[in-house]
Amino acid sequence: MAEEIGRKSDGAPPSSVDVPAVSENCQGDAACQKLLAESAGSIYKVRADHATGTGWVGPDGRLVTNYHVIMGKREITAEDNQGRVYRLGKDVAIDDVNDLAALGFVDGPPKGTKPLQIETAPPKVGDQATLLSHRFGHSLELSQGTFSQQYTMADRVGTGDHRRHLEEQRAKWRTEDNPLNRDKDAYMSRTIYDFKIGGNHGSSGAPIFDKTGRVVSVVELQGLQDKHAWSIPVSSVSALLNESSSQGKFRVTAGYETGVSNFFNRVAGESKLHAVIDTAVPAAGILSLSKVALGSSGKLALGTGFAFLAGSTYSDGKALYNSTNWRDVLANGVATAGDAALSAGLAVRFAPQARSLSLPLLGVGAALKAGAELVPNHFTIQGIKRANNDPRPPFLDAFFRPM
Repeated sequence: MAEEIGRKSDGAPPSSVDVPAVSENCQGDAACQKLLAESAGSIYKVRADHATGTGWVGPDGRLVTNYHVIMGKREITAEDNQGRVYRLGKDVAIDDVNDLAALGFVDGPPKGTKPLQIETAPPKVGDQATLLSHRFGHSLELSQGTFSQQYTMADRVGTGDHRRHLEEQRAKWRTEDNPLNRDKDAYMSRTIYDFKIGGNHGSSGAPIFDKTGRVVSVVELQGLQDKHAWSIPVSSVSALLNESSSQGKFRVTAGYETGVSNFFNRVAGESKLHAVIDTAVPAAGILSLSKVALGSSGKLALGTGFAFLAGSTYSDGKALYNSTNWRDVLANGVATAGDAALSAGLAVRFAPQARSLSLPLLGVGAALKAGAELVPNHFTIQGIKRANNDPRPPFLDAFFRPM
């Protein structure tokens, strides 16, 4: 696939194929290589509970992504290309109609982070463009293509009878004293861009660059009639960061939570499937370890206990290795020590002369694991409300709420 990326020898535009964002895939294109060298380190994988997207560092140092990536989510983090994880949720700004959010790094911008520059002038048909995104949550990938067309949202989603019905609805919305309907009309009136370029799930919020290396647009969704990137003009990002137009409408409540409180609050807002998985896995592990502590040597209890600890040790150890602040070092360090004690408690079950140490080791391990969950190291968004005591949720929350 790599040979399809970059300018063709016959001058044809690049192909919209996603490949790893490395200079070898620029096929000798100096501008592409320069873009990767200067910009790749400022593009992050965004994790919001179970959702993933892409974010990039805007001119004011905040991370820009789509609002729908963080909509209804609590714990939001950014992961760099080395696997280091940074908490997000400070100085949050939201544009709910244009599907944009800007979130500050809780512990300050990562060292060496370079804000990306933006180009607010609209692109011209045929202009070259490069997309850098964490498609499907993968490592950073590159796709090149061209700018195709500019639409309004209504033009993009409405055709034939559906378009006539939509216009009738919009005329009705404009005559009603209903804030949600006014937002719906504004949503349908907004400008969007169409690029012949790659991207897919996980690319939401990713920057699209022009040939000078400036961000010209932000991916929102894939097109409905094709697979092209449907994106937002970066002028809307500029308005968001400068708090002009419709900004300043929301107050975001955020703060630190312990692992225990974060777990229960998060599970309460999850889908039934995720809630069952997130609850059943630790419950099965705890039950198995309890059976071992009570003297059971059953293969099922031991096997489930070892499997649970293997996953827990890997997760806690990886989190400790990638910790970027003292809170995470403390919580993940204590949790990893607990994993080690629990593992030792299971292991000595197979050594008759040391079997008496099993219960004390399991007890110490359980105490350390419980203690780690009491460290307030989870920075979460606990509420998003409009200013001036307006009870309405953000527009996209209401628009996409299941009926």
